[in-house]
Amino acid sequence: MPKNRLFLISLATLMVVLGTIVFAPFVVSNGLRLWLHWQARRQQLNIELGKISAPVLRPVSIERIRVTSKPGSATQIELNAEQAVIHPSLAKILAGRGDGIRTLSIKTGRAEIRRDYSESARVARFNWTALQALLPANFDIGHIDLRVENGPTVVLLRNASISGNQIESGRFSSGEFTITSPLLRQSFSQLRGATKWQEDRLTIGGMNLARGLDLQSITIDLSRLDKQRADLQFDLDVLGGKIRASISNEWPGQHTRWNVAGTASGISLAQTSEALGFTDPLGGSLRACNFTFRGDPRDPLGGTASV
Repeated sequence: MPKNRLFLISLATLMVVLGTIVFAPFVVSNGLRLWLHWQARRQQLNIELGKISAPVLRPVSIERIRVTSKPGSATQIELNAEQAVIHPSLAKILAGRGDGIRTLSIKTGRAEIRRDYSESARVARFNWTALQALLPANFDIGHIDLRVENGPTVVLLRNASISGNQIESGRFSSGEFTITSPLLRQSFSQLRGATKWQEDRLTIGGMNLARGLDLQSITIDLSRLDKQRADLQFDLDVLGGKIRASISNEWPGQHTRWNVAGTASGISLAQTSEALGFTDPLGGSLRACNFTFRGDPRDPLGGTASV
C-alpha cells in the first residue's frame, strides 16, 4: 500500500507538472489578452493585439499592439508597437502595485498625440494610477517616431531610440527633434545622450543640441502620475550662459495648472533667441535673473508671472 500511494502521488505530481507546461502558455497568453482589453476599456481606449506568445518561464512576446482613443475624445491617441517583449509580474499587475512590468522591449514604435480644445471634444476620464503601476522597471525601444500636437504647438521626434535601466546607464539618440509654436521654431539633429531611469524618473544628460547649445541634463518625473501631476527640470548651457528651470503640470479634472520657476545668467538675448529659434528676435543681455509663472498658458492673463 505505501508503495502504491507513493506511486499515485508521484503520478499526480507529474500530471500537474505536465499540465502546467502544456496549458500555461495558453492560459497566460489569453489571460493577458483579456486583461489588456479590460484595461483599455477602463481608460476609454481601443486596443488591437497581434499574436501573443507566452512560453513557459520565458518572456511574453506580442507581435503587434495598436492603441487608439475613442472618437470625440479631447486627447486623440494613436500608439503602434511592433515586436514587443514583456517580462511581467502578474501578481503585482493584478494587485495594482508598481514594477508590474520588469522589462519592456519594443523593436519599432510610433506614437501620435493630439489635444483637441474644441467645445465638442469630450474629456475622457483616465486612470492615471493604473498607468503609473504599468511603468516598466527597465525598457528598451529600438526605434520610435513621435508626434505631439497641443493646440498650435507641434513637437516631432524622428528616428529615435531610447533605453532605461534601474542599475546601468541607458542611451538616447534621435535623428531629428523639431518644435514649432507661435513663440519658436527650431530643429535639432543627430542628438546623443546617456539616460538614467529610476523610481519613475527619466534623466537624459550630456546632450549637445547645436554649437554653443548643450543640454547638461533634463529630468522627466512621472512618479506622481497617480496624483495627476508630472514634473520636468532642465539645465541648459547657452553660448556661455546658463538657464535652469523647473516645470510642473497638474491636471485635476478638466483644469490644468502650470508652475514654472527658473534662473538665467550670462545670457545674450540676441544670440539665445537665434539659437532657440524664437519667432521674434530679442535684444540685450541678462547678467542674472529669476523668473516664475503660475497658471494656464492658454489664459496667460489669468496667471501670475514675475521676472
